[in-house]
Amino acid sequence: MSNQVGARKIPGSGEQQNLGRGLPPEIVLAQAIDWPVHIDAYLSDAAKLGDRYVALVYGDRSGVSEDGMTVATPVLERVDVRDGFRLMRSAGGDHYVIASEQGT
Repeated sequence: MSNQVGARKIPGSGEQQNLGRGLPPEIVLAQAIDWPVHIDAYLSDAAKLGDRYVALVYGDRSGVSEDGMTVATPVLERVDVRDGFRLMRSAGGDHYVIASEQGT
C-alpha cells in the first residue's frame, strides 16, 4: 500500500501539478487549507523547545531548506488553529504551519 499521490495534468498548461508525491499526509492536508496569510513553511514532527521548535520542514518559500530537512525555528507565537493545524508567526513576520507535533 502506498500513501503517495500521483501528478495531475493541469488543463491548458501542458504541465503536471504535484499532488503530494513524497510529502507526509499531514503536510498535504495542511497545504489544502485556505490560510489567511502566505505560509513560509510547513513543519512536521515538531518538537517544542521553549518558544521554538525543531521540525522537518516542507515547502520552504525562502528556498534555503529542502523538503524533509531538520530546522530550528525562531521564537514562534500561535496565531490560529484550523482542523488541528496550528498557524504560527515569528517576530520577523514569517508564518509557519505546524502539521504534526511529537508527543501529541
